[in-house]
Amino acid sequence: EQLTIEGRAGFFEQTGTFRDMVVTHLLHVLGFIAMEPPRWLDAQSLREETGKVFDAIKPLDPARAVFGQYAGYRSEPGVAPDSMIETFAALEVLIDNERWAGVPFQLRTGKALAQSRHTVTLGFKEPARRMFKRSAGFSTSARPNEISFELSEPGVIWIDFLAKQPGASMDLGAASFTFRYGDSFDIANELEGYERLLHDTMLGDHTLFTSADGIERLWEISTPLLERPPNPSVYPRGSWGPDAIDKLVAPHRWHLPYH
Repeated sequence: EQLTIEGRAGFFEQTGTFRDMVVTHLLHVLGFIAMEPPRWLDAQSLREETGKVFDAIKPLDPARAVFGQYAGYRSEPGVAPDSMIETFAALEVLIDNERWAGVPFQLRTGKALAQSRHTVTLGFKEPARRMFKRSAGFSTSARPNEISFELSEPGVIWIDFLAKQPGASMDLGAASFTFRYGDSFDIANELEGYERLLHDTMLGDHTLFTSADGIERLWEISTPLLERPPNPSVYPRGSWGPDAIDKLVAPHRWHLPYH
């Protein structure tokens, strides 16, 4: 997000971005992304399937994480002048089950960044057998076909892919298409994050809530990173975080505007 800590030094100096956002937010989203189809769309079925994902996540490796601190953080009122608290975290998560074996999940979040986004991007791997030659447009450095979900209201879904270019040759070119909820539906009554939370709480609807066992498991797998956190690298305000995030995901790339 673009926001800084905005006067919350007392809280943030005791918490940091990893505890504040990764354990309590991003890993929960990962559970929904990586779960098998539930029997029913109800709280119990969803908890069963996300719980299986949480149980299969390998303990987080400090060597596969990058922490950052935005420039000027130590000058914020209430922040220690030698603070090592991270305002940015990026990490690799591995799920040890048959479906996701060998597939890296890359998570990142931070403050004072270039944009405020809440995005999930799924990259499709290249098939073992291709109908098109590499010379037609495939490249080992090219971005794979991807589908992205913008989770902020009102919501956007877009797909980036390779398509045949017009003409007689069988050359491929980058293409995309986008679906915006606001273009198809009346979004006047949309609920923002905390409105939905309070709404579901008052109705006793636990569908999107994580079980106590699930939360305990997420803290358990986070223990190695909490005990041996990497030193935060300073990054400029308005950037996408420390430069080391690119090396973290190589040979893959983040889905960011500058890539």
